Amino acid sequence: MPLHVHVRQVRSDANIFICSDGLSDMLCEDQIHAILNSNPQNPAEALVQSALAAGGRDNVSVIIIHA
Repeated sequence: MPLHVHVRQVRSDANIFICSDGLSDMLCEDQIHAILNSNPQNPAEALVQSALAAGGRDNVSVIIIHA
């Protein structure tokens, strides 16, 4: 399995979003943005539940880091 490494500088007020293909295969980028922009109480859980509701064919993992 290949290792993917991305190095970026981020602003101090940025959020870092990491997800597995279980999420990105079920929700398009626009759907992910819409969920995050709706300011749910638990954004990671909202994304996981949305991916599962869309069919959830794989494990769904989400990490959101508030810088």
